[in-house]
Amino acid sequence: MTRYNAGEEIPQATVVPDGSGLEEPLVGKESGENNDGPEFTRGEVQERSCRDVLFALLFLAMVIGISVVAGTEGAAEAKRVSTPHANRDLKGLILFLSSTVGVSLGFSGLGLAVLTYFTEHIITLSLLFSVAVSLSLAIMCIFAKNVFGAIIGFIATLLGLCFFCLVQNRIPFATANIQTASAATRKNSGVYLIGYLFVLINVIFFFVWSVAFFGVIHGSKHCDDNLHCHISLNVGFLLLLALALFFAHQVFKNCVHVTVAGVVGTWWFSPDEAKSCCSPAVRGSTFRTLTTSFGSVCFGSFLVAIISTLKALVESLRQNRDNDAVDSCCLCCLDCILSNIEGIAEYFNKYAFIYVGLYGYSYLEAGSNVMGLFDFSGFTLIINDDLVTNTLNFLTFTIGLMTAGIGILINRAQPEWLSLFHNDPAVQDSDNSKIPAFAVSLVGGILVSNVLFGIIESAVNTVIVCFAEAPAEFDQNHPEHSRKIREAWRKVYDFEPQS
Repeated sequence: MTRYNAGEEIPQATVVPDGSGLEEPLVGKESGENNDGPEFTRGEVQERSCRDVLFALLFLAMVIGISVVAGTEGAAEAKRVSTPHANRDLKGLILFLSSTVGVSLGFSGLGLAVLTYFTEHIITLSLLFSVAVSLSLAIMCIFAKNVFGAIIGFIATLLGLCFFCLVQNRIPFATANIQTASAATRKNSGVYLIGYLFVLINVIFFFVWSVAFFGVIHGSKHCDDNLHCHISLNVGFLLLLALALFFAHQVFKNCVHVTVAGVVGTWWFSPDEAKSCCSPAVRGSTFRTLTTSFGSVCFGSFLVAIISTLKALVESLRQNRDNDAVDSCCLCCLDCILSNIEGIAEYFNKYAFIYVGLYGYSYLEAGSNVMGLFDFSGFTLIINDDLVTNTLNFLTFTIGLMTAGIGILINRAQPEWLSLFHNDPAVQDSDNSKIPAFAVSLVGGILVSNVLFGIIESAVNTVIVCFAEAPAEFDQNHPEHSRKIREAWRKVYDFEPQS
């Protein structure tokens, strides 16, 4: 039985035998001394019931609608334009993608091992890499006689060096968090299978959506006798298609996030239930995510999808060359505003979904609780640290480049796989498809590795929330990891992780 069963009481923190004083949740000195400050109630397991059901039904209706359009309009148009040549190109592309995905999976596993054992060095390298990129751009601008670009490049280099000096004392804390998150996911390696399963589901949906989009576009194309064609497509319907794509992507991504939060939470409080590949923690968390918490996942995902759709609309309007200076300026400002709102919404979701996965709260209740936790405990300082995100992005990009290099070699050995990009189908020349091979492999490598390191990032965020709320249980169940995090904490922050 895990601690997430309905009606089960959350174990209360007890005094740790070593006298470390962890009998209370983490609070900052100011919060602890100010009786008029914000109140915080520790999270509790919610009674098992389906929450935010309306948004789950909305998502299911969207999937059914896209599938119906793909099965009618899309399938008919795809069959009409299908040719043996097109089928050969599609088969070759699938073979190439399958090869690069396998390569990326291998590099991702290697990257995870390197991150686990050389965490501090990787964090430092990621910081210095950004400095090196800025310096390289500045030098390139000098050779190109671009004075303004060189100045900006050197300023960015100096700022990067200053940032590196300022955050050096924070690297051990980020290191301890990543190693703790890696240990939790390594004990429950089934979460990686869940992550890639959702990637597969996302790919399948994208294929269905592409067929539907293809059918809608070609179905609205009208050509005259001179083969002059025009598309008479309803803009509102096009926006609904875009909304569906963003909605599905957010839902699948956040399902993984919520599942990881539940698994790490079980590992934190009940390690006996979370110590194998397909442990009760993995199975239980996945089941809750896809049942009682699915509506909450859809709720938060739908909000971000709406913002992303509006942002895509504004960006498309900005491409219109008929815009005058005033229109261009207004659209630029609106694009900037929507980008910021989108970032805030995704930031809110990142931590709200942790409480959904930990306790089964509804979306709004989860957001309120986790923000109250950070406000009360002083953790608003910690979550602004982006060392972990920068490190994982650095590894993701590195693996993408390595996969792209292998992709070029694959294309050289099997040039017919990318015959789609050859100028003359009768000529099998790998030089014509070298750039597409690099681009496709790079994107594929980044997407595949991003899933794995996205799981690590979700685990790190969950570790931070659990450490803020229940340091006593952490010290009891995982004393070695607790010691490392607390020692690193004391090097950075001006209050102790205890009452």
